[in-house]
Amino acid sequence: MSVGPDTDRYTSPNPVYWSLLSALKYEPEKVNFLLHYLTTFEQEYVFMNRTVKEILWGYQDPALHMAKRLAPDWFYTDIAGYFINKNATNDGVYTIFTGEDDVTKLGHIDQYNGSKYLNYWTTKWANMVNGTDATINPPFATKSRVAYAFASDVCRSIEGVFAEEVTDSHGFTLWRYTAPDSYVANATINPDNKGFCTPNCLDRGLFNMSTCQTIDFFHIPAAISLPHFYLGAKKYQEAVKGMRPSKEEHQTIIDAEPTIGWVLRAAKRLQINLYMQPIEGFDMTSRITPVFLPVFWLNESAVIDEKNAQMLQNMLFTPLKVVHVVEIVLISGGAALLAVTVVYIIYRRQKRKAEAAKVKELEEPTSSVDETSSLLANGTS
Repeated sequence: MSVGPDTDRYTSPNPVYWSLLSALKYEPEKVNFLLHYLTTFEQEYVFMNRTVKEILWGYQDPALHMAKRLAPDWFYTDIAGYFINKNATNDGVYTIFTGEDDVTKLGHIDQYNGSKYLNYWTTKWANMVNGTDATINPPFATKSRVAYAFASDVCRSIEGVFAEEVTDSHGFTLWRYTAPDSYVANATINPDNKGFCTPNCLDRGLFNMSTCQTIDFFHIPAAISLPHFYLGAKKYQEAVKGMRPSKEEHQTIIDAEPTIGWVLRAAKRLQINLYMQPIEGFDMTSRITPVFLPVFWLNESAVIDEKNAQMLQNMLFTPLKVVHVVEIVLISGGAALLAVTVVYIIYRRQKRKAEAAKVKELEEPTSSVDETSSLLANGTS
């Protein structure tokens, strides 16, 4: 990751150039002529050098500026940037379950923008809006339960499975959820992922975003992956110098408290890659080897602060500890009382047996003495 001011400049693939070139394969001849003109004469190049702020939050692109003037029906903006209209804005209208009727549905999304389905992908399953928004999960989790989360920025739902128990800096024991290997598998290994092939399936670790990310009406030839192509196919990692995938640094995680379902720590890590390839008729691309070139990767993280951690400790964990201690005391006291009762019963039973034996001994007749006395009496007479 990089740390520095957003005024730093760096060179990266030009998303407008590659989006316009990608559109040449699908648009009518009239539009193709316009796109060819824009990419040739309006100072658009394979790469661009801009500030971090411009790349992320937007800049006026010369080709889009001219296109907006020439064809306003096709080009509605001349601003390009990966996170345009993302900062300080909402990402849609969510209808969620309150959990009042079924606590296992707490926080689950029923509809997104008025629909239970998206319209980007090729199968009903791929278009389903599943799970929560990843900020809360239903309470009383089990380790076998699959936790689904809907991420509007990647236009799909993501599944998380229990990975391990972890302890955070506040001493809370949390359950860590991560995406299973099947999530990043290619469609051959995981046929469910075939719905995300639009139209061609990418290999392990890459997810085509061109259908849900656009500049004006033109799809950006972008794909997302985990940073440094972590869990991705070797060919992607080896095609770009400097890739050092690491589970610790590049894995997406959600750490939730299993009793109440609150997410106390999370890290969403994604990498944006732009697809570059030779395009016939454009000399600037003729020497390019087809490659998914990383533009940047992000670590969108959150962790509970000290104030809320203390509140949670006082409201939930301390009472639970008290209840647990009282439970132990009551169980121990009950066990001790039961032991005393058993000992007392055994003692009483033994005492009664002893008393009964003593009474029986006192009541037995002394027949041998009486018979001897009788014989002696007869002999004297």
